[in-house]
Amino acid sequence: MSLGERLVRVMAVAMALAFNSLGLANASPVNHVVEIRSFKFVPETVTANPGDTITWINRDIAPHTASSNDGNWDTGVLVQNASKTLVVEQQWASDYICQFHPAMKGKVVLAD
Repeated sequence: MSLGERLVRVMAVAMALAFNSLGLANASPVNHVVEIRSFKFVPETVTANPGDTITWINRDIAPHTASSNDGNWDTGVLVQNASKTLVVEQQWASDYICQFHPAMKGKVVLAD
């Protein structure tokens, strides 16, 4: 291995360590999954970054929605085994409910 190749490797490792320490190593979007089971959002709270996606899957017989309290987003009606994926945006930090069953509550928290 030439000196130039070694320097490139050392620089690549140094950059990877720097990105990791800044929290940039996992900058690619993450898909979070929320199952609707027994009239509950599971998990109830999702911590996500803008650009991540959240997929809600209805495992109940009854139809459900995931609808933000502030009106910024909504999955629409999800029948049994239906799913909806939405891209998380900056203004998404909010609680949400099922429009048919308001006692069902969830929360989207934006990661720091």
